[in-house]
Amino acid sequence: MNEQELQELHKKLAEWAGFTWRWETQIVDVEGKKKRVRIYLFPDGSRNCWSYTNGLPNFPQSLDACFKWLVPKLRDKYDFQLVCFQGMSNFSAELHEEGTANWINIRDNNPALALCLAIEKLIDSKE
Repeated sequence: MNEQELQELHKKLAEWAGFTWRWETQIVDVEGKKKRVRIYLFPDGSRNCWSYTNGLPNFPQSLDACFKWLVPKLRDKYDFQLVCFQGMSNFSAELHEEGTANWINIRDNNPALALCLAIEKLIDSKE
């Protein structure tokens, strides 16, 4: 995936997981000048500011972020089974929707990206 595709995936998953953003005027530098900055509101009520790539958990690069923010949302919305395993040259993330023949299998060298792509595919199949 190129950088733009990664950013689009990241933003899509963040919005699906309940992250929102808005512009606010805040004092952001040592000289006390005010500047409009992008504030991200996390699903748990906490907040972070700055750019989309710096303000949000990096889902495509972090399994910790995926399991903290995405997998619980997945559990809330869908009855699924997640199977992850390390192959000889890549990682596989499989999602199986319980009670159906629907299996999503994504393989990638990056385990977090494989999981993100599998979740995206499941989301897209439900829209």
